[in-house]
Amino acid sequence: MRARAEAIKLSPETELSAMKQYDLVRVAAIRSDRFASDHPSFQRHPQVGDVGSIVEVYSDAFEVECCDRETGVTIWLEAMFPDELQAVSA
Repeated sequence: MRARAEAIKLSPETELSAMKQYDLVRVAAIRSDRFASDHPSFQRHPQVGDVGSIVEVYSDAFEVECCDRETGVTIWLEAMFPDELQAVSA
């Protein structure tokens, strides 16, 4: 019998409850092209691979802020869905 490794995919509800305010998160995916036509409020829109902090928790999403590590200036601040994020170990 051949063993196989399977990735455990959390449901959105589990992902939402697993992450909390001030956690570091990485943008793992972005749903469709939801930022394509808007002008960014700050320097740019989120990109896959960006790391930010959860600054607010909503019922179905998180407000995430990504800052420049050297200056502390906000690069972007956007509402992100749980399936777009993954937790980052500090």
